[in-house]
Amino acid sequence: PQKIKEIKAANTAPSARRKSGAASTIAKSRAKSFSKPNKPVEPPGTSIIMKREELTTQIEGIRVILIGDLHELPLLDFSVKKFDVNVRDWTGPMNVDTQMDMFINVYNFSKSAWEPLIEPWQLGFHMAKQQDPEVTSMELYSHKQMDMTITSATIALASKSFDFLTSNEDILSKPRVQDAPYRIRNYTGFDLSIWADEKSDSAAADKLTDGEEKPWRFEDAVSMRKNLTPEGNAGLVGIKIEGSGFDSIGRIQVSREGETLYNLKPRKDKVQHRMLVEIKLGTDNVKYITFRSPLLAENRTQIPIELGVFSPEEGDLLKIEKIPPGEAKPAPIGACFVHSLLIRPDQGFGYSWSDERVFWKNLIDKPTRTITCRSENRDQSPPFFFQLNAAYDHKDPMVKIYPYMRLQISAPVEVQNLLPYDLNVELEDTEYKQSDFAIINSHTREDFRREKEFTLKDNQNGSLRLKLHYTNIKDSGGAFRVSIYSPYVILNKTGLDMSVQSKASMFGGGKSSTTQGMQARSAGRQHKALPYLYSYPTDDQKNRSVLKIGDSSWSKAQSFDAIGSTYEVVLPAANAKAEFHAGVYVTEGEGKYNLTKVVTVAPRFVVKNKIGETVELREPGSADT
Repeated sequence: PQKIKEIKAANTAPSARRKSGAASTIAKSRAKSFSKPNKPVEPPGTSIIMKREELTTQIEGIRVILIGDLHELPLLDFSVKKFDVNVRDWTGPMNVDTQMDMFINVYNFSKSAWEPLIEPWQLGFHMAKQQDPEVTSMELYSHKQMDMTITSATIALASKSFDFLTSNEDILSKPRVQDAPYRIRNYTGFDLSIWADEKSDSAAADKLTDGEEKPWRFEDAVSMRKNLTPEGNAGLVGIKIEGSGFDSIGRIQVSREGETLYNLKPRKDKVQHRMLVEIKLGTDNVKYITFRSPLLAENRTQIPIELGVFSPEEGDLLKIEKIPPGEAKPAPIGACFVHSLLIRPDQGFGYSWSDERVFWKNLIDKPTRTITCRSENRDQSPPFFFQLNAAYDHKDPMVKIYPYMRLQISAPVEVQNLLPYDLNVELEDTEYKQSDFAIINSHTREDFRREKEFTLKDNQNGSLRLKLHYTNIKDSGGAFRVSIYSPYVILNKTGLDMSVQSKASMFGGGKSSTTQGMQARSAGRQHKALPYLYSYPTDDQKNRSVLKIGDSSWSKAQSFDAIGSTYEVVLPAANAKAEFHAGVYVTEGEGKYNLTKVVTVAPRFVVKNKIGETVELREPGSADT
């Protein structure tokens, strides 16, 4: 038994050593892993507190409306819907975020309605601020396409607003003047009562006599600012033509531009009479509402004329209207269908009423007429002629049953002066004499043809050929305009006398238009170049001219026909020891003067002394300064 105990003891000894070695190894590894941090171990039960700041601001919306000062009408509407603004950690790395839904409307004065400038659009904003390093970044972004609508009315409104804002006029120092957004015109031939057709005890109302004009508002400026409805609830009015026997008319729309016919009840002598309401937007953004008959006479002449309503039953004129140049007047309601019209120049010209009575039914088959007015003294004075043209819609069946047309009264021939001088029997302030006559119109074109030019003579028997240009006047029934112009206008900016001569005339013995003493007129220190009329003897593309400036010799042949050309002309002096360098620029006349070529002659080099001391210049190798 003792032997067995020794063997068991010997077998268990190595096992105990292996376990002890393993335990020692584990303890070392734990100590290594926990010996790295030097922070004290927090006792159980404690927590970490993190600091965070956040602010959310809710805004119900923003609306900015730009209102005009003159008419108290809105111009621009900028609206933002409800949005939130989030701000985080403003004492540290701050962040700001927001998103806005917005739109912009612009007011259309022609339609009296809002129109979209920018469709509903979403815009986002983000700002971030860092402390180390200190950096602030901002970002505007949108995930939606912006749709913008720009019309001609928008451009016109923007242009007027820009001109007003950039003007140097002191608006604040002047008294404030307000004008109504509408003006009512009564051209019915009777007194007119008008009221706003809306259910309100304070609705606007007024009364106008024949030919009277008054301002009009649907509501006062304070209420319009609150409601932003310049035309009231619907822009409707009601009217009654006093003393005409017709019933009142309600719910007349006046918010949009255009012309509208309204039937007048009851009928008279089985005739359905009509009234026209014309709505037109003026240049001052005021709407002019005109109540009149459908028959309108337009004065397209340059003198005042008179329009008479003739009654064959009474054998006398019922009414006389004076029409200034460029304006129009209607015939009275009812009378435009029954009676005829007479025309004459203003009474001060000494002419009687027209020989022919103008009746609307006769103008349907023959819309163009020549109206003749005789002299009141019945002497040998020539008669006065008018060109009458009835303009109407040939596709409108209304024209055949009621006079819905415009009588356009114009001169048979208009003479337009496109010269830089006044034109009478002869050119004023020039040396040209009276010209011979030129045929511009005739009844028999086989015998007489229109002439395209006429010639003037100066004191030295030089010839100037002025051109005639013919243009048909639109909607006049055959009237035309003849424009008188010069082929060339020369501007002398050299400060010296200058002569111009056609090469063919100079060497051929004839004379075209020349100039003796063509100078640049001086006014103080500034020089003003007077226009000089110039032409060639013939219409030839090979025409050339020669120049002479001061005491120089004649230059080489030059062409004045290439528009936009710029070139140098060298003129030798008379003593052949010097040269004069001139610059020539050929351009087209501006606007209605585009038929004339403008030739500018100026010094090739201009030296301006700004140093305050006298400077002498000369060319190298020259003794003259």
